[in-house]
Amino acid sequence: MSLWLCLRFDQLPLQCLSRSEEHPVVVLARQRVVRANDCAAALGIREGMGSATVRALAGDETVQLLERDPGAEQRSLQQLCCWAYSITPSLYTWREDCLQLEIGGCLNLFQGLDALLSEVHSGIASRGYRVRYALAPTPRAAWLLSFAEDIATAIEHPLEQRLAPLPLALLDDFPTEIDSLRRAGLHTLGDILKLPPSALGRRCGRKFTDVLQQILGQRE
Repeated sequence: MSLWLCLRFDQLPLQCLSRSEEHPVVVLARQRVVRANDCAAALGIREGMGSATVRALAGDETVQLLERDPGAEQRSLQQLCCWAYSITPSLYTWREDCLQLEIGGCLNLFQGLDALLSEVHSGIASRGYRVRYALAPTPRAAWLLSFAEDIATAIEHPLEQRLAPLPLALLDDFPTEIDSLRRAGLHTLGDILKLPPSALGRRCGRKFTDVLQQILGQRE
């Protein structure tokens, strides 16, 4: 059975430049906060704030301000990709901060899922990265589940049940369709998974329903 492990490095813009937790570090893009380490967050610094607000919140505290470097992010992701080949030969980068690993075919090599995940945790921790991860039968579903409040490894539960609480906003390739669904009072994946596919297709179009079927493993 196909089993995908999504590793989403949501702190990559920060951690590719600095992994220090000894003092506040903030990454900016166009003078807006993209990421902040725990020390900066403790000062009240949040994503989206302007650099002037950061300085005001810091007061007498010295905050290191770094400019976002997409090139450094991609180099770091490629290095992580090279490491991940020690886990499975079937993998690829996804978006700007994720690795998608097909691990169903290598569980016997690691003598089970727990041992494989332990190896993954150890490898990532030794490189100083934070990661959010999730497991699912399809890569798109694994990516979506990496946004769950709890780290979703309960693969024995039905996929639709695990996806149901997630917000439709995560389907960010379809902003117009999501806006239409929200106006109709639909806000989660569970809301739309209850709809007949034909009705959903009429409202949102074929491409939207094709992607939904890919998420659920009903289409390649």
